[in-house]
Amino acid sequence: MNVYFVFRQEDVARDVERTTALAGKFARDENGASLFDSVVLDGDYPEPVRKLFLEARAEVLLYLTPWTRQQCPGEFDAEDFDDEKDFALFLDIPNRNMSLVMDAKIAEFITAYIIYRWLEINRPEMAAIFLARAESARDSATRAARNCRPPKTIEGWIA
Repeated sequence: MNVYFVFRQEDVARDVERTTALAGKFARDENGASLFDSVVLDGDYPEPVRKLFLEARAEVLLYLTPWTRQQCPGEFDAEDFDDEKDFALFLDIPNRNMSLVMDAKIAEFITAYIIYRWLEINRPEMAAIFLARAESARDSATRAARNCRPPKTIEGWIA
């Protein structure tokens, strides 16, 4: 069964802003001063959000390429899809439950990866938390894809 997932940059940016605002609310330096401004990634930074969104998309494709499909399914509604801002992923996942898992975990990965890369620059001491979240979500999405069935490659089936 071909399944499509759409991740909109606008939605991801909103999730990133909420999460970094919450993290920034509690972040303090050694003197107790707020680190909010250096942690939050919001609409004031559209270029870094776009760049990091593209990096996260590349990471998703790197891990899930064996399950991707080149042609979009017939039910894909491209009317409200902006190829410049959004990310559509077409996968061959025969299990509907696994597609739900993958949707949640890919979205979680994209958000955590963007935050990790942002904090890696601004607050390296906080970046490890979001790197661990991103890796966990990536591994869960990959495991869900593998549990459906092994991908077919040119050489045959991957064990």
